[in-house]
Amino acid sequence: MIELKKITKTYTRGAETVHALGGVDLSINGGEFISIVGPSGSGKTTLLHILGCLDRPTAGTMTIDGEAVDDLPEAALVRLRREKIGFIFQQFHLIPGLSVYDNIALPLRFSRRSLDREKILSLIEKVGLERRADHHPNQLSGGEMQRVAVARAMVNDPEVIFADEPTGNLDTENSEKIFSLLASLNAGGLSVVMVTHNPDLAARADRGVSLKDGRIVPQASG
Repeated sequence: MIELKKITKTYTRGAETVHALGGVDLSINGGEFISIVGPSGSGKTTLLHILGCLDRPTAGTMTIDGEAVDDLPEAALVRLRREKIGFIFQQFHLIPGLSVYDNIALPLRFSRRSLDREKILSLIEKVGLERRADHHPNQLSGGEMQRVAVARAMVNDPEVIFADEPTGNLDTENSEKIFSLLASLNAGGLSVVMVTHNPDLAARADRGVSLKDGRIVPQASG
């Protein structure tokens, strides 16, 4: 489904050149649940942003369903993200002035697709927020806000969801709920790629990828 070959990413921070990724090779198959782990600064979020077409690599090649995406114009990348990719951010990124319903519907408005009320309500039910549909983010707990973010990522029927520390701001109970929700989506055929600092959750994925200093390294056993 997605294949990276010799992906590098460098950027400038003041007078410093940062080498965020240094020649990453990675294949992601349809229907896989992959966890990405590593210390802070190892390149996890950079890798996830490149996989999700939110950023471009400095060098290397990336294909999605056999199509090279490295040199696609921004408009084509936007269309690709809308059609195939859902993204879940650690900080939720909900719009404060919009209800749960309208936050979930937002990607449909951006893509100028018709608002399927039944579909949106079905997603709200799927994430267990039936009684919160008209609430605003400041009326929700952290776990509830992240569930809204999961539903929003699903509304365009993506083939793969990229989740950047989706449980990082949550307590143990809510972390388990979010992981279980992602696992259920994966069981339904959706590919899931999750960055996490939680080793217990990472170990429950189908496959783990460990980064250190911008490179994939063997995972510690036991």
